[in-house]
Amino acid sequence: MDSTVASLGIRSLHILAAASPVEHTTARELALLTGVKISLAARPGAGVNVVLASRRWAKKLPTAARD
Repeated sequence: MDSTVASLGIRSLHILAAASPVEHTTARELALLTGVKISLAARPGAGVNVVLASRRWAKKLPTAARD
């Protein structure tokens, strides 16, 4: 495995059960890159959550973050 990918340290990947196509694509690509399985979720979980900024799953986003 590429050392860049290994350095990400992603162990879990979550996506909203009612996710949009772009969220599904993003999660799928990240899962393929890291070898981690995607879990469907109703709310943010421990690990990496793949959602649009407008869903407000993150406690704090950079000022420039937007969909």
